[in-house]
Amino acid sequence: MKKLVIFMAGMVLALKTFSQDKPFAFWDDPKGMILNQSGQLFEQIDRYLRKLTPDTTRLEDRKLPLFALDALYHDERTDGSEAEKIFFEKRYKDILTALMLPANKDQLVVYKLYNHGFIVKTATVTFAFDVVSGPFFDGKRFPLMEESTFHQVLDQVDIFFVSHFHGDHADEQVRDYALKKGKAVVVPPGLWENQGDLVKHWRGQQVQAFSYPLKKKGGSLSVHVLPGHQGDKVLNNVYVVTTPEGYAVAHTGDQANDQDLEWIGKVKEQVKTDILLVNCWNTQIPAVVEGLAPRLVIPGHENELGHSIDHREPHWLSYQHLAQSKVPYIIMTVGEQYRYQRGI
Repeated sequence: MKKLVIFMAGMVLALKTFSQDKPFAFWDDPKGMILNQSGQLFEQIDRYLRKLTPDTTRLEDRKLPLFALDALYHDERTDGSEAEKIFFEKRYKDILTALMLPANKDQLVVYKLYNHGFIVKTATVTFAFDVVSGPFFDGKRFPLMEESTFHQVLDQVDIFFVSHFHGDHADEQVRDYALKKGKAVVVPPGLWENQGDLVKHWRGQQVQAFSYPLKKKGGSLSVHVLPGHQGDKVLNNVYVVTTPEGYAVAHTGDQANDQDLEWIGKVKEQVKTDILLVNCWNTQIPAVVEGLAPRLVIPGHENELGHSIDHREPHWLSYQHLAQSKVPYIIMTVGEQYRYQRGI
């Protein structure tokens, strides 16, 4: 028995020593096991989603990889891990590569960024909503990708829209880089005051229309600003942006206020919406969809890593929120794109 114990102890020591160079075993290293496991999962999820791109007909088939992402994001042990950063870097490079290609004149392309960030591109313009570089951990912004990659993505955008002041929607680094490059940033009153003429404080007491001229290819954006709120006090601009091609995209930010439902219910009478980018946790989604009457719904704000686990809204919950939707919908994750063409 004594010889057996000595032999087993020697085997454990050998395996532990071997794993330092080639980690095929993680005995006495549970954190190492979790981090390596997350790397394997991120890689397989990425491969799977590349083969099964977003589409209204593939909702069931995409559940497994999206739900697996939820499980990874809900494990705080992987927050800020190298595997997580590799995943985001790879997917933002995909976005960059796609954005640098000319857009089809008959299509609008929606790119899903982190959290509730989106970029929308047509043949004449590229605009963005609520773009941030990453979450806050312990009061500091944690970038999820290389700064050079992120800046190159921002370079492709003509104008930025920010719904409200919360840090998971408004990023001062994005603002500063945009202003440095001479790009306009549209925000609600009270946010980033005295930052120069490129910061546009657009909002009215009712649905209000603005126009923004496009210097590169001519024409202009038609922007309807809806006077929304998150709760009772936070001003939250809901934007409906219409391109020169006539495509209209709405972004809700963190819209959530019962009193706003009265005017939300009449928005479709004032402005047409093709795509609604709605905050996935909003319990009023059916009313918002009814009020804007979009042709397609795409939820956002899933898995905000700066939130506690109970408010890192999962993709599986987005499926439940939209299960009874009479309007077609797709559920995307970061790095994915969807090509929209009216009538398809």
